[in-house]
Amino acid sequence: MGSFSRLLVLIGALAPALDALAAPPVSPTPAQARWTSLGVTSGGLLLGAIGVAADASPVTALGATAFFVGPSAGHIQAGEWGHAAVTSPLRVASLLTGAVILGSTSYCLYTADYERRGWNDRGQCALTWTQLFAGWGSIGLSGGLMLYDLYDAGRAPLRVADRRARRLEPVALRVSPRFTPGPEGSWGVRLDGSF
Repeated sequence: MGSFSRLLVLIGALAPALDALAAPPVSPTPAQARWTSLGVTSGGLLLGAIGVAADASPVTALGATAFFVGPSAGHIQAGEWGHAAVTSPLRVASLLTGAVILGSTSYCLYTADYERRGWNDRGQCALTWTQLFAGWGSIGLSGGLMLYDLYDAGRAPLRVADRRARRLEPVALRVSPRFTPGPEGSWGVRLDGSF
C-alpha cells in the first residue's frame, strides 16, 4: 500500500471525528447548566473542607477556586465566558474585602477588651458601626452574587441560544413588481419578507 492510499485510509478513519469537531456547538439544557453550577460549587466546598482537614494547601486552593468559580460553571458551559470573568472575581474581591474589614474590627474588639481590663496599653482602637456594616455588607454581596449565579445558570443556555438564533437568522427579502388593477391601474414594487 502506497503513501497516498495510507493517507486516504487515515482521512477516512478520521472523518467522523472531524465532522464532530465541525458541528455547531450543542448548548446544554437549563437543567444541565444549573446542575453543573451546583455540582462544581458543592464539590469545591467539599474539596476545600477535605484539604483543610488533611492540611493540604494545594487541595484547599483547588477547592476554593472551584467554590468561587462554581456558580458560574453553568454560564461557562453555555458559552457565557464573560459572565464568569466578571462575577467570579467580584465574589472573591467582596469576600476578601469583608474578611479584611471584619478582621480589623475583630482586632479592635480584642484590643479594646484588653485595654478595658488594663492588661495592655496598645493605644485606643476606634471601632465604628460603619466597619461592621461594610464588612458584613461585602460578605453579603459575595453571597448574593453566588446565589444569583446559581439561579441564573439555568437561564444562560436560553440566552445563548436566543443570541445564536438572532445572529444566524436569514433575512428573507422578496422584491416583486406589483400592479393594482382598476380603471386607473398603477405599477409599483412590493417588498415582502422578515427583516
